[in-house]
Amino acid sequence: MKRESTAASKRRPFALRSLVLSLVPVLFAPAFVLGEPKDEVVVVGDVWCPYNCEETAIMPGILIEAAREALALQHKRLIYRTLPWSRALEQARLGAVHGIVGVYRSDAPDFHFPATPLSEIRNGFFILRGNRWLYNGLASLESVRLGAIQDYGYSQSIDRYIERHRRDRSKVQVISGDNALQRNLQKLLRNRIDVVVEDPAVMNHLLAREGLVDRVVMVGLEPGDSIYVAFSPSHPDGELLANELDKGLKELQNSGRLAQIIRRYPSATRLERSVLHSPDIPQEASDLK
Repeated sequence: MKRESTAASKRRPFALRSLVLSLVPVLFAPAFVLGEPKDEVVVVGDVWCPYNCEETAIMPGILIEAAREALALQHKRLIYRTLPWSRALEQARLGAVHGIVGVYRSDAPDFHFPATPLSEIRNGFFILRGNRWLYNGLASLESVRLGAIQDYGYSQSIDRYIERHRRDRSKVQVISGDNALQRNLQKLLRNRIDVVVEDPAVMNHLLAREGLVDRVVMVGLEPGDSIYVAFSPSHPDGELLANELDKGLKELQNSGRLAQIIRRYPSATRLERSVLHSPDIPQEASDLK
């Protein structure tokens, strides 16, 4: 067997160390990004149907269908995965995925946003039928136990109220993790909280699915904010993807295709004018029941 020269044997340890160090970023890279084809765009969010539903659902949600078709016009393929909301925000912020679904600008001001929002969200206040409480502004919340979800943005005023009282369980109870809205609904049914705040389309979808339409009613409505698919500040393609999504969304709006997607989801159909940015949005709670 041919013996290595002394110089070659001295170089090997250095070369081996260099190889190991070069592999460290790969070994510890986020799992979603490894082997990611350049035409694939991975986004995450918690289940928030009808906007974004189960990732394996035939109808994955308005935001997913719209974003998927908008990015397809830019020769990109959307991959959608579900995570608890706090974890989804964290994964997107770190660049483990390209972006997040159903986010307010106030949720993630450091992210890259398209100019075009995908919907306008409102905050409905839901109670058990028979409860005589009504929502009449923030002051009326002082007399009830409000159920909310950790790291959700509702509105500036509601967010401030939740933050001010989050250590007082007689006023605010915040939960996190999987199926957070379903768990808040169960707490409401068991009288562990008095009020759940949620977008009416989302709550109506859940109530219809669970057969609870006659047991839970909305007794107040407040403006929310625009929601988006936004892209990670840590991903090198974040800004480019936001611009490409915006181009595709405008094409869908102009062609009427976005309205067609919305009409596939009955619980959101009455909110269609909001998504299409019409100013004549109904304000009464009864309009969205």
